[in-house]
Amino acid sequence: MKLGKKNIKWVGRFLKRHKGIAILVCVVVIGCVVGVNVLGNTKKVPETTGGMTFETMTLEKRDISNSISVTGTIASADSRTLTSTLTNIDVESLNVAVGDTVSAGDVLVVFDDSDLADDLSDAKTSLSVSQAQNANNVKNAERSYAEASQSAEISANRAAENVTSAYSTYTKAVSTEASSKLAYQEAVDTESALESEVVKLEKKVTKLETELSELQTQLKSAEESKQAGIQSKIAKKEASLATAKADYEAKNTEYKTAQQETTAAKQSYEQAATFLENSYFDRIQRRCICSSL
Repeated sequence: MKLGKKNIKWVGRFLKRHKGIAILVCVVVIGCVVGVNVLGNTKKVPETTGGMTFETMTLEKRDISNSISVTGTIASADSRTLTSTLTNIDVESLNVAVGDTVSAGDVLVVFDDSDLADDLSDAKTSLSVSQAQNANNVKNAERSYAEASQSAEISANRAAENVTSAYSTYTKAVSTEASSKLAYQEAVDTESALESEVVKLEKKVTKLETELSELQTQLKSAEESKQAGIQSKIAKKEASLATAKADYEAKNTEYKTAQQETTAAKQSYEQAATFLENSYFDRIQRRCICSSL
C-alpha cells in the first residue's frame, strides 16, 4: 500500500504532536520483531506416543526481552464534533477530507434542501390558509357583535317601553285604588248612617205600637164620655204608626241597598289594592331588568 504525499505529511504532523504515542508504537514494533526471532529459533521436536504426536523443545539459555502489546485507536488531542439540528436530510457534498485545515466561515457540508424547500412551501400555504381563516373568523365575530349590539338595543328599547307602560299602569292603579277606597269608605259611612236611622225608626214604630196598644186597652175600660177622646188619640197614633212604618221600610230598603253597595265597593277596593301591589312589584322588577341591560 503506497501512501500519498498528503498522507505522509499528515502522519508526520501527528507524530510530532503525539510523541508519547509514537514511542509506545516503536516499543511495540520492536517487541514484535524480537518475539518472532525467538520463536523462530526454538527447536521443535515432534514425538509420537501411543499414536499421539507431541511437540517438544530443548531447554537452552537465551535472553528475555520485555515487550508490551497494545491495541487501540489513534486520535488527535485537539478534535471537534460537528452536529446539525436537521434530521432525515441527505448530504449533497462534503467539502473537506481527513487532515485538511479549515478556517472559520468555511463551508464543510452542503445538504440537499429540496425537502426543506417543499416543507417551506407547505408551511407558507398553511400560513396563508390560516390567515384567511382568521380573517373570516374576525369578520364573523364582528358580524356577531353587531347583531348582538342591535339585539341588545332593541331589547333595551322594549324594556324602556315596558317600563313606561308599567309605570302608567301603576299610576292608574294608584288612582283607581284611591278612588275605590274613597267610594268604599263613603259606602260604609252611608250604610252606617242608614243603619242608625233604621234603628231609630224601628224604635219609633215599636213605641207607637206600644202606645196604640195602651190606648186600645184604655178604650175598653173607659167611660162612655171619655171614649171619644181616646178614639181620637188612637186615630192619631195609628196615623203616626203608619207613617213611621213607611219611613222604616223606606230607610230599611236604602240600608240594604247601602249594604250591597258597601260589599261591592269593598270588592272593588280589594281588587284595586291587589292590582296596585302587583303593578308596584312588576314596576320594580322591570326597573331592575332595565338597570341590568
